[in-house]
Amino acid sequence: MSRARSFLEQIALAGAARHRRRWLARDFSRTEARAFARRPDQSVAAALALKRAAMRLFAEICPEKAFAARSFRITHTRRGAPRLAAFPSLPGVPSRSLKRRLHVSASHTSTTAVGLVVYAGGDE
Repeated sequence: MSRARSFLEQIALAGAARHRRRWLARDFSRTEARAFARRPDQSVAAALALKRAAMRLFAEICPEKAFAARSFRITHTRRGAPRLAAFPSLPGVPSRSLKRRLHVSASHTSTTAVGLVVYAGGDE
């Protein structure tokens, strides 16, 4: 697992208000749902896009294992930047090493929310 990888997910904001409650119930933990309850639809969609990008990355690293959006917990730094606070373990990959090499970002325009996950590879 030494090469760098990145995944970008996009979500159209046109239906975000309509899907928000379903997304929070299905894809976010109760703690996350409470934290995102006060955030705008665009922020919820961007966090979901980030979770989906993380799912794709983990599925590429470990294709024999299934990953759910709830397995990835999104929090924010004091400055508001998203952070992948929790994620599933991967066989043969030390979690400390994985955490050091994972970088995330989320953003939105008036029409689209995006989530980006980058794995900065390296020798384990």
